[in-house]
Amino acid sequence: MPDSAFKVLEVLERAATPISGERISNELGITRSAVWKHINELRAIGYDISSSQKEGYRLKKTSSKLLPYEVHKKLRTQFIGKKMRYLENTPSTI
Repeated sequence: MPDSAFKVLEVLERAATPISGERISNELGITRSAVWKHINELRAIGYDISSSQKEGYRLKKTSSKLLPYEVHKKLRTQFIGKKMRYLENTPSTI
C-alpha cells in the first residue's frame, strides 16, 4: 500500500470532526480522486471510515490487524522495529 494512503489516514486521525475530500486533497497536494482511492484501500485493510456528501470522511475505528503503520505509531525506539516486513499470509513453518 502506498505511503500516501497512510498520509490520508493521518489526516483522518487528527480531525476532530468529519473532513471533506477536498480539504484532504488540498492538505496533501493530491487529487480528490486519489483521496477516494486511498480511503477505499484503507477500508480494504480494515479501517472503518464513514463518508457523507455533506460532512466528508470520518475515521470511526482503526484496523484490528497488527499493521506496521499501527506499530510504528507506538514505537519510541531509535532503531528496533524501524524496518518491518508485513505479510498477510505465510506458509506453515512445520
